[in-house]
Amino acid sequence: MSFTAGVRRAIKDHRAKQLVGIVLDDMIMSWDTVAELDAAIQVDIANGEHLPWEVGTAVELLCYEKIGKWMGHMWAWAEDPEYNKLVGNIANGHIDRRKQDSLYVRIGKTG
Repeated sequence: MSFTAGVRRAIKDHRAKQLVGIVLDDMIMSWDTVAELDAAIQVDIANGEHLPWEVGTAVELLCYEKIGKWMGHMWAWAEDPEYNKLVGNIANGHIDRRKQDSLYVRIGKTG
């Protein structure tokens, strides 16, 4: 199976990779005690088929706002979705910009 152009672009895009990281972080259980494991399992049971808000936001932003737009899909939400603010900032590049600014020095036209 080959990747679509949108998925190939997402593999190269820092913001898209950060959104995928949110999803993967939720999938990987980390616990130090049996009580922490039990609490994590209870949260999953309580959520049923629903993803945690930040994970659902990451999936929607990745699928619709990133890959969907890159692929030229024309659509609109019936109502504006209520996204997790931190995840929205990641998708908009605010977090990546802060990371880049802390790691690299920008040189302007005047040096």
